[in-house]
Amino acid sequence: MPASLNIGALPRRRRWFNALTRGVVALGAAAVAVAILLMLAFLVQVATPLFRPAAIGPSTLVSLPAGQAKLLYVNSGGETALRVDADGRVSVFALTDGEELRSLRLPAAVASAKPVFLAGNLYAALDSEQRLWLLQVRNPPRPRQGARRPHPQLKVLFNGRPVEVGEVIDYDLAEQAEGEVTLALLSAAGLQVRSLGRPLAETLPALGAGGRPHRVEGAAERLLFGPRGRWLFTLGGDGAVVWRLDSELRVHPSAAAPLADAVNLASATPLLERQSLLIGSGDGGLGQWSLSRAAGRQRLALVRSFPLDAAPSVIVAERQRKGFVALDEAPNLHLGHATSGRLLARRSADFTADAALALAPRGDLLLALEPSGRLHRIALANAHPEVSWTTLFAKVQYESYEEPMRMWQSSSANAGFEPKFSLAPLLFGSLKAAFYAMLFAAPVAVMGAIHTACFMTPGMRRWIKPTIEMMAALPTVVLGFLAGLWLAPLVEANLAATATLLAFIPGGMLLFAALWRRLGEGLRKRCEGWQALIAIAPIIALAAAAIWLAPAIEAAWFDGDLKAWLFAAWGMDYAQRNALVVGLAMGVAVIPLIFTIAEDAIHAVPPHLADASLALGATHWQTVTRVILLTASPGIFSALMIGLGRAAGETMIVLMATGNTPIMDFSILQGMRTLAANIAVELPESEVGSTHYRLLYLTALLLFAMTFACNAAGDLVRERLRRRFGNL
Repeated sequence: MPASLNIGALPRRRRWFNALTRGVVALGAAAVAVAILLMLAFLVQVATPLFRPAAIGPSTLVSLPAGQAKLLYVNSGGETALRVDADGRVSVFALTDGEELRSLRLPAAVASAKPVFLAGNLYAALDSEQRLWLLQVRNPPRPRQGARRPHPQLKVLFNGRPVEVGEVIDYDLAEQAEGEVTLALLSAAGLQVRSLGRPLAETLPALGAGGRPHRVEGAAERLLFGPRGRWLFTLGGDGAVVWRLDSELRVHPSAAAPLADAVNLASATPLLERQSLLIGSGDGGLGQWSLSRAAGRQRLALVRSFPLDAAPSVIVAERQRKGFVALDEAPNLHLGHATSGRLLARRSADFTADAALALAPRGDLLLALEPSGRLHRIALANAHPEVSWTTLFAKVQYESYEEPMRMWQSSSANAGFEPKFSLAPLLFGSLKAAFYAMLFAAPVAVMGAIHTACFMTPGMRRWIKPTIEMMAALPTVVLGFLAGLWLAPLVEANLAATATLLAFIPGGMLLFAALWRRLGEGLRKRCEGWQALIAIAPIIALAAAAIWLAPAIEAAWFDGDLKAWLFAAWGMDYAQRNALVVGLAMGVAVIPLIFTIAEDAIHAVPPHLADASLALGATHWQTVTRVILLTASPGIFSALMIGLGRAAGETMIVLMATGNTPIMDFSILQGMRTLAANIAVELPESEVGSTHYRLLYLTALLLFAMTFACNAAGDLVRERLRRRFGNL
């Protein structure tokens, strides 16, 4: 032994190395825990603002010239506002300090004024002589970089001349295709629609072609254009009538419907895109009347109500969302949102009930202009009014839908789209995908683990176990690609053969096992441990028989077309990318994980337990089912729970093989959209800080909670199983 070797130092070095190893492992575990907590904290931080309550802030006063405003409207940039007074004065002023930037005066007093529907910068004013003036406000770019003041342009169209409309009860205007403006007039003679041409290009105010007046039954008082400017609403004490506008500007009555008793039509206000109207009533109620289809005709129907403190006198709607502000006669301000069906905030108004109201385009500022000239600037904290527990999980009555639904549809090409943010279809899709994946994977993986650990020869086990473990390294994007582009079309083209395979192979193998038991004892002894290899031949034979017999079975039992038969007999429609494809593909991804953990747990059972059971006269199968499996049950259950969490959080396979349709249909032949796939699809396109963006982080938090709940439940059950069977 060399003299330089210090024998006494070896134990000290080993203890130091062991302590260092324990410290590194503990530090790594702590780092993982901290990282998970930080991710959880980040998700909570991003999602929490969704549930902050809305608020109506205090007023800041700005002095403007006195006058009764017939129209107060904030321009699209949110920097200036248009004011049309009863004395004919029209002005554009800055919102910051009320400075007048542009003004003009019409030659007569103004009876009413309103914006032109679908036109961003056109307004109409009806004077006391029944003449209609068209106004345009433009906000050109700042003359130089860094300029603080906007420089709007204000002018009267048609070369400063009005449109003679005659005696009318009400009117409305909408911009159609290519800048053409359509004028609808409600008079004693009836309802008439005329074209004003292109006001930005025309120089003479000539009324274009239009149909003759159509008689309106009952006492109509209000007239409003409907969706896309192709519908009209006439409102009166006898009810509401919906009119369809054809390409030649002729009106056709669609349907009539009674309104609620004691409605206040003066407060009727259209919501964004005019699919719905907000109409107040004298008893302090506020109803949302939506255009819906009934008996093949379009009609206005009451979909929800909002209780106010008193009858509403003024209602203004947001221009980018379905929100609104109502001022009642108390006077109190109410901030609400139509889709969520909630009144979000309320406070008493510090201005008179005859004040004109206007909302900024983003809904974050309310203007109230009193006849005395006092302008109240009221900040609104209302970032995410679309989100509530009802809209996230309960059924919601959306515009144009016949019944309440749970839907996820976060975007559309339509600027007036009503977001549908129900998480129920996504949660349902995640559970559905995990269920069908586990339905396929769990029996195969657990039974395979039992056979490999308890019945297979050691030589064969040394080949089989590493091979299955290597399958876990397959990229899920490859599995998803194969499932979506190869397996899904193959299953669709051979649906009958697929169903026959799923029935033939399990049933045929049970029959083969029964026949195997009838073989001689000597032959079965010589094949002991190699049954899995022997079973390959009957599986291939059963698969070939199923494929060969599938056309005959389909012709005899399903009228030659299984998909058509399923739809006719059970109402089951077939989608190419469906839960069957997902279950097969995701099962391939989950099987190696469950198999490996379960097989290790079974193989780790002390051999003396099995030897003792066999020595007491138990058969091999009795030993496996009553001793080995009970002892290994905590590990097997852990394998199943880890596999379930893996299936619930899978992204790429469900992204490529489900069709990503957020529907709530448990059919195995229909697709779904999962929480994970929804995040992967929509997060790159969401606007940072928007409601959509924060909801995606909320779905990530929900997915995290689901996985945590699965793991926690697994730990609890595993500990209970360990305490119960740990002493075997």
